[in-house]
Amino acid sequence: MRIRPGRVHSLITGIVVLIVTIAGLFVIPTGLGWFRVIWAVIGLVSAGLAFFNAFSRRGLPIYEVDAREPETYCPECGTAVGEGDRFCRQCGESLN
Repeated sequence: MRIRPGRVHSLITGIVVLIVTIAGLFVIPTGLGWFRVIWAVIGLVSAGLAFFNAFSRRGLPIYEVDAREPETYCPECGTAVGEGDRFCRQCGESLN
């Protein structure tokens, strides 16, 4: 089983947060300048975290679970290996 950060969900969330942030800047009256700054900072940080999750290998904890079990394991170290692998990616053991 592999667990990895949810990229599509994070990308959609980042785009929506950016749209809401920009729309809010047009709706908030100019007399509330300090509130507009806080609004923009919170929106940009939130969108940045969502995009970080979408494009980073590490990501943040929004998960997609892939429940497919790998078909073979390395006889030397027990690491899961793919169908076409000739060598273990962990220890380098030949799989033939």
